[in-house]
Amino acid sequence: MLRKQSYPKGPISPREMKTAEEAIVRHAQTVFLQGKIIGLEKLSPKKSTTGLLLVGGRLTNSNEENYTKHQLIVPHEHPVAKLIIEDLHKKLGHAGVERVLAESRRRYWILKGRKLVKKTVHQCITCRKLREKMEVQQMADLPASRVTPYEPPFTRVGVDYFGPFMVKRARSKVKRYGCIFTCLSIRAVHIEVSFTLDTDSFINALERFIARRGEPKEIWCDNGTNFVGAQRELHCSIKDWNQNQIHEHLLKREIT
Repeated sequence: MLRKQSYPKGPISPREMKTAEEAIVRHAQTVFLQGKIIGLEKLSPKKSTTGLLLVGGRLTNSNEENYTKHQLIVPHEHPVAKLIIEDLHKKLGHAGVERVLAESRRRYWILKGRKLVKKTVHQCITCRKLREKMEVQQMADLPASRVTPYEPPFTRVGVDYFGPFMVKRARSKVKRYGCIFTCLSIRAVHIEVSFTLDTDSFINALERFIARRGEPKEIWCDNGTNFVGAQRELHCSIKDWNQNQIHEHLLKREIT
């Protein structure tokens, strides 16, 4: 009767991670470098105690870590080479080719590493977005009401609503809105309180504005189409305005 093989339980230890790394590199060397061992022996490669093929050199007596003195040779054809480059590229904040290559050689010696690093960095979506040329906004010509000279402030205005604001009245709270008039030429601002969103309330706010600033020649309004989210109530109420009543009121004052 076969016994069930027991596996260690709990989180992975650093030693297990190192063993797994060496097993993956050993597999890559076995698959892609088996036929090149003879050629590599002419370069005086070094083998570790675990049978891994390492880079030689004269740093044996250095106090550095073993794989820093003699890097692991990784064939560029194996997928693990690309994974190593991609991981370092992200850890270094999407650094350039030279920085990623130098950092990779602290532990690995990837054959044809520079070519692989260039290819990996070039294919990085984040880097391609950062290198992309910024688009330039095309600006339209200003309307005549914005560039007409020698006119008093608030001769041509834009009007809009904002709010609501909760205001305490006696023991209850009620909604109040702001009706903002903006001069289209010098960008001066005049604000009136609107008690409701109905037609009469807007006309009252307009009368107070005219009494303070004078009669404008033009009033521009977007009819509330820009209100979204929490201001949907405002958008729906503006649709219920009696547009004919407002038009007749402005027509008497020769206001467009």
